[in-house]
Amino acid sequence: MRITLIRPRVGNSPDPPLALMMLSACAGRHGHEIQILDPHDDDDATAIRVRAFSPQLVAYSLLTTQVARAMEIQRDIKRELPGVPTAAGGIHPTALPEWTLRALTLILSSAAKAKRPLPKW
Repeated sequence: MRITLIRPRVGNSPDPPLALMMLSACAGRHGHEIQILDPHDDDDATAIRVRAFSPQLVAYSLLTTQVARAMEIQRDIKRELPGVPTAAGGIHPTALPEWTLRALTLILSSAAKAKRPLPKW
């Protein structure tokens, strides 16, 4: 499966998306092809990069401070790839799963941290 993982960057945070890097490593061991994106606030080409990768799933890792930016990115991705399912995990989707489902038009919002590596899908 081709999966795009996105962690919207808000402000000038230099931190790499470590959670997505770990998830990517686990998924790669199960044969999944992963694209990791860490777009800045002024990056308007995220949806174009996602479309070029042609994922079968788009997933976000979100803190509450990243939700507004994720909503912008999600709107652009849905315009480019309207049929691709989307999921989200992280602190915000765990705390507010139903709100996150509606706000980002997701198929899945996490309610707990994963206890084991990503299985084969």
